[in-house]
Amino acid sequence: MPFADLDDGAIFYERRGTGPAVFLIPPVSRGPEGLDPFIDLLAGDFEVFRHDQRGLGASPPAAGQRGPVPLAQRAAAAFDLLDHLGVDDVHVVGHSTGCGIALEMWRTASARINSLTLAAPWSHGDAQLVTMQNLRVAAARALSPADYATYNASLLFPPWYRQRFAAGFEALAAAAVDHPQDAEVIANGLIPILNFDGRSIAETVTCPVLIIAAGDDQLMPPWHGRAYVDLINGSQNVVLDSGGHMVLETCRERVAALILDFMSAAA
Repeated sequence: MPFADLDDGAIFYERRGTGPAVFLIPPVSRGPEGLDPFIDLLAGDFEVFRHDQRGLGASPPAAGQRGPVPLAQRAAAAFDLLDHLGVDDVHVVGHSTGCGIALEMWRTASARINSLTLAAPWSHGDAQLVTMQNLRVAAARALSPADYATYNASLLFPPWYRQRFAAGFEALAAAAVDHPQDAEVIANGLIPILNFDGRSIAETVTCPVLIIAAGDDQLMPPWHGRAYVDLINGSQNVVLDSGGHMVLETCRERVAALILDFMSAAA
């Protein structure tokens, strides 16, 4: 497993493909199919980098890291990794939480960003998002690991996808028993999302921007993407009929084709 040994601690990362660099920032949640099929579609034309954020997945927390980690700090860690790997400029593909990190990367070093793709973004912590995220924390505190995994899947994935991969979702729920959720960790991960307001950053964005959302996303509905469209001149907005929050998995062929065409034109 490749780790980059950085000043603030190691970060797990993967790189796949050849071509212009793409930095993919997905959320922590995964479905039965995972992200590999989507990454493979991009890696035919681009070199795709993906990492586990500090304290998540295979990456240990930074020394002294406790409590919520601001998205600006996540963006700084992303640039530390890119510097370590010798990558000067990138197309950034953010999904869910990754959209906020992507915008913070633009604010930090816009000259290094060739394009931004924001999949299932949020513009700010509006009342609907606050309610949904607080419900996730309450569910994490109240439910068994298997039931919480099932609840979370019902929030993130549309019914038709859960039906198609029912056995896979059942396996994920069963596996959750060995890795029970920590409600405090979940809350610490959601606080930076609710504290983030990307609208002021969006007003400064001048690189090509593609926004993708699904009409049935219960967590971050398409109105967040439309808010960014109103603020970013020339941005493109695609709203899929269905796909839920996890569009990189549920609609990977369509989404990958949109992103590939967009990044090729922006290169």
